[in-house]
Amino acid sequence: MCGFISWITHNGKVLFLTDKEVFSAKGKRLLAEYHGNDIFSYSAIRKYFSLTLSQGNECGQDDFWNAETLPEPLKTFFATPESFLATWGKMFESGVFENQDLHYIICRAPKAYKEKAWLQFLAQNPSIYDLLLIVVYAPEPYKKKAWLKALTKNPSIYNLRWVIYTAPEPYKEKAWRQLLKLHPSDDELRRVVAYAPELYKKRARAILKKRTS
Repeated sequence: MCGFISWITHNGKVLFLTDKEVFSAKGKRLLAEYHGNDIFSYSAIRKYFSLTLSQGNECGQDDFWNAETLPEPLKTFFATPESFLATWGKMFESGVFENQDLHYIICRAPKAYKEKAWLQFLAQNPSIYDLLLIVVYAPEPYKKKAWLKALTKNPSIYNLRWVIYTAPEPYKEKAWRQLLKLHPSDDELRRVVAYAPELYKKRARAILKKRTS
């Protein structure tokens, strides 16, 4: 496996796979064994274009949004996020770009690409870690959606503590509230008493008092 975007130069041509090739009848027949981001691999390109291992030079560039450093046939496809989606949108929206690929875009790409990656991240069965990452770092519309989805995955006290330490308000407060529902240990309750907003301090003290009475 290699990252997006990958290409092979051969006989003066730049060979790469787009939605057009991957979802064509030929692509579905030849590339059926490739799953997820394996479709980005040199192996997949070689199979589609009938190249042996000794033919062509393998190339790639993870920061594909820097179009000026790409070979000429690829530049126009990355001129804007819209031109990128017009060429690879079906792959992007069907989960071929796996969570680690989206995470790379979110961490490094310009804002317009980040926005599209956040949205796709939420659509792709993200892990609890992925969801809380969105809560901490994403723009507000995605924070709210991610938090609600995270609650369905039963975040642990450790997960919630991370949100408390790193997320902006009001998600810290939401995490304190959720933490108190998880039957925290006495030590965890003392941590709530020491650091939480007053409302949650009061609730934690009440639980501790009940336990010792």
